[in-house]
Amino acid sequence: MKEAPRTEVLILGAGFAGLTAARALAGRHRVVVVDRHAYQTLRPKLPEAVAGTNACAVRLPVADALRDSGAEFLAASVLAIDPERGAVETDAGTLRYERLVVALGSRPEIPESLPGAAEFALPLWDFEHACAIRRRVTMQVRLAARAASAHERRAAASVVVVGAGFVGVEVAGQLRDRLDVLSQAFGLAPGEARVHVVERAPRALPTFTPSLAAAVAGDLARRGARFHLNASVQAVTPDGVILADGTRLPAGVVIWAGGARAADVVADLGAPLAGGRIPVDSDLRSRAWPRIYVAGDAAAVTTANGELLAQSAQVAMQAGRLVGRSVARDLVGLPPRAADLRQRGVALGLGVRSAVAVAGWLALTGAPARLLKDAALAHYLLALGGPRLLGAYLDPIFLQPWRGEIEVGSPQPAVQRTDPAPRLLTH
Repeated sequence: MKEAPRTEVLILGAGFAGLTAARALAGRHRVVVVDRHAYQTLRPKLPEAVAGTNACAVRLPVADALRDSGAEFLAASVLAIDPERGAVETDAGTLRYERLVVALGSRPEIPESLPGAAEFALPLWDFEHACAIRRRVTMQVRLAARAASAHERRAAASVVVVGAGFVGVEVAGQLRDRLDVLSQAFGLAPGEARVHVVERAPRALPTFTPSLAAAVAGDLARRGARFHLNASVQAVTPDGVILADGTRLPAGVVIWAGGARAADVVADLGAPLAGGRIPVDSDLRSRAWPRIYVAGDAAAVTTANGELLAQSAQVAMQAGRLVGRSVARDLVGLPPRAADLRQRGVALGLGVRSAVAVAGWLALTGAPARLLKDAALAHYLLALGGPRLLGAYLDPIFLQPWRGEIEVGSPQPAVQRTDPAPRLLTH
């Protein structure tokens, strides 16, 4: 394996946290960002892609995000991290670092021990997953339209979403609208295609406030979604799911939104983890390795009451900025300066015209809540690339989220490259 010269700051992962940290540090230090993809998947937009809206607004090319920043980018898979040597092994060679930022995100966790889950449940973690779910839902409604009985139609066209967290409730809401459109197109009666949401906690959105959970559950229930709370899945079958109490939920599509775990290289580091994440100090420095900082899904950040902070794009951006400040101070010998990471507000898109947002005392629904959700993504794009990136990427589709059928294929880059992209690291 070839070994590159030592890099001041090596950032693993080109997600919300990694790219925000890179922009904060580049220009003052040599920064290299490593990710196996040349684009960032904007996961907050995946539920809309499942429903066929905003399908082309899911991927942000890393080159566009880092342009004019001075940061370098290497498209490579991370194989192992060696804190003792200060080195990272990739499929493109060995990279050395002065400071390392681990922002690799997480991956869906479908329990291997759960009968049928790996075979029949569909994850939702990237654009390919969203495309597969959308195609499967459409196919099942087509099949349901040919069924002889109402029971067969309902079983074929219904969807079960396992997990009522952030992703689970959003995809349930988006699919509720999608199924209504498909039912009308293929001649199913209203309500034949059902959406079931299974959650083992006593309420939806268990890591967020009860008021937000109640507002979201109420919105979805009024539109026909059915919640199964305090319920766990015993088995996934080709025809739906079986709950622990024996209840059968017939469905043609089962979507697994029930959990995530850190990347394998994080688990392979060998140090004690907290909930599958790396314990960190208040400046996001790893407690086990002083030259390693952690941001995003890989960081075990605790709240004031000692619970792990729920990860989101908003928190990841805060972490990226904090890591940028922390690493910059560390490299010049200044003491750390802590910051408080917290969810300052939440906005969920639950369908074409349905959304719920809570920010402090302010609670919004409908179009104002949807605008707030899109404004959060606009803020991220503005922070990354200024008005140029914001203006180039924000298609009118963001302000008019439903424009009928959208063919799902490989999305075209939303930003035209008219100026030099960041350098590709070579050995």
